Amino acid sequence: MGKRLGDNVLFDTIRRINKLLLPAEKRRGLRLVFLTLIGVMIDVVGLATLVPVMMAATNPKFVRRNEYMNWLYELGNFESHSSFMIFLAVALLLVFIAKNGITLLINYWQSRFAFRVATNLARRQYIKYYERGFLYFKETNSADTINNIVNIPNFFASGILISTINFISELAVIAFIVAAIALVNVSLFVALVIVLLPSGFAIYNLTKNKLYTLGKEMIELKSSTYSRLNQAIFGYVDVKLNNKEHHFLDAYVTRQSRLNTNNMLKFLISLIPSRSLEIIAVLGIMIIFLYTFLFSDRPDRLFSFIAVFAAAAFRVLPSMNRLLAALMGIRNHLFALQILEEGDLPTGMTYREVVPVRFKKSIEFRDLTFQYESANLPAVQELSFTVQKGEKIGIVGESGSGKTTLMNILLRFLVEQEGGIYIDGVQLSPEHKPGWRELIGYVQQNVFLMDASLKENVAFGTPQNEINLERVRSALKQASLLSFAETLPQGIETRIGEQGAMLSGGQRQRIGIARALYWNSQVLVFDEATSALDMDTEQAITESIEALSEGQTLFVIAHRITTLRHCDRIIEMKNGRLVGSYTYEELIRSKMG
Repeated sequence: MGKRLGDNVLFDTIRRINKLLLPAEKRRGLRLVFLTLIGVMIDVVGLATLVPVMMAATNPKFVRRNEYMNWLYELGNFESHSSFMIFLAVALLLVFIAKNGITLLINYWQSRFAFRVATNLARRQYIKYYERGFLYFKETNSADTINNIVNIPNFFASGILISTINFISELAVIAFIVAAIALVNVSLFVALVIVLLPSGFAIYNLTKNKLYTLGKEMIELKSSTYSRLNQAIFGYVDVKLNNKEHHFLDAYVTRQSRLNTNNMLKFLISLIPSRSLEIIAVLGIMIIFLYTFLFSDRPDRLFSFIAVFAAAAFRVLPSMNRLLAALMGIRNHLFALQILEEGDLPTGMTYREVVPVRFKKSIEFRDLTFQYESANLPAVQELSFTVQKGEKIGIVGESGSGKTTLMNILLRFLVEQEGGIYIDGVQLSPEHKPGWRELIGYVQQNVFLMDASLKENVAFGTPQNEINLERVRSALKQASLLSFAETLPQGIETRIGEQGAMLSGGQRQRIGIARALYWNSQVLVFDEATSALDMDTEQAITESIEALSEGQTLFVIAHRITTLRHCDRIIEMKNGRLVGSYTYEELIRSKMG
């Protein structure tokens, strides 16, 4: 692929853009290319109007000799060459104002199209990564994923899509101008081709590999920089307590410095075409001057030829510069294409109809077996037990015994390879997942909290105008948090800070409980929900759990056995297997014995 990209970057890029765009976007893109070509023709016509005006200014006799100029002169009934030239100057100004106004409008349409595509690609990237599932997010650096969702579509829009449109338009400009020159003066055409074409290819070939390497390294550095900065911000307490400020600062600044160095190099390389082509054009003028002066038998034509060559060259030069800049932009952002092409890019999020799950009697775990791809042994193997509705089940076991894996299977983040989970005798299948999750509330050790109001964190993901305030207060009351909420400056409208920075550990856990209760969850899962709390706070949270409705079924994974004293039954796991089932008193005696 590397060779193909290097040798045929434009056509390969167009092919890959075509695969990424949706049908409606392709149609809009083709209309935009058509409008761009119209803009090119208007630009060339604008340039063409400049030539006769210049000739009329330098040679008054040209006005009478040229039939079109003479017709215009007679039509306006001009009394002198000076008044006619004033008219031509004003007309020329109006033509260029109109030409550039149209060009600006086309540029607006181009950028609007490109960044609308970027927005849609960001949406599709979000869906692509989100549907990769639980294990993907457990195993992947979040900074890489965020960068691929947020930045890559914009890089594609600005560096690939707009650059490709610009390349096509500038190539058309050059083609029109050079074709017109070829019809009028073959010698001038040959001179332009000999001077500008090889030099343009030489400049591009000298810079293309460096640009690709810079672009690829820059996206890696962006992700690494975000990651180091996140570590320093979210680990603030640990960083300060361990006096590691300089370590994290140096780690961040080192990467940011390399990123900025690459930005500097990218900027300098982008200047090469304009500077080089200008020098080459002047060199071409000198060569023509010397050749005509030394070898031509008509040196009187020297200055007129050089003047026309200079005018043509310095009009073609900006287009050549923009054309090369577009090619360099494409080359610099090819990594964006590669990332967008990783895996299928969905057009929309998979919609699964909510199939209601009826839970009236029991949850049965029947011969469950699950093994991670990277593991040698199953995390859960041949596990079987039944839980009655309203029963409170404690789960204990050493680290790695399979407790959390079992709960992730229950939550359907993981799917068993053998066996199944049966609700009132009906096995949970993929179509049951949304309906089953409507019945489950989950409180984990580190409750995720948004930098939003207390009510928004309880009614997680609900639009502001749809939040049921009575249900929020009821859930807070059941979680023993309502009295605290009433002491806040704006009550339940008070913002709680990023990750609940304004709250204690116990209060964060209670919000997690209130969130589960807000949705009237029939099954509540507490996964080490109190393990990071002090004994007094754990006692208070445990009492809140005990006070929950009798109709709710509880699964409580706990590090401290005392947290499980309210459970009807406690199961013990070891090496992914069920090795015992106890009452709280039986478990205490077994541990003491």
